[in-house]
Amino acid sequence: MNRFVQIYKDYMALGLSDDEAFNRTVSKIAWKGGTIDDLQELEIAHMNDVRADFDQIIKELGEMFNERATV
Repeated sequence: MNRFVQIYKDYMALGLSDDEAFNRTVSKIAWKGGTIDDLQELEIAHMNDVRADFDQIIKELGEMFNERATV
């Protein structure tokens, strides 16, 4: 795993949101001499996490809707 993606995941493990973790990690890429490839890998990881969060929200909303429809 890319070291900056690992930093991003570590920030999330500390309780930061995916956006906060992304922003902090972008700064680290700039400060620690990261490359465009590092930034692209981080962006892909962040995009995947955002999609997973969105999918979870849609699933929960669907479950809530189905529960209300059966009442």
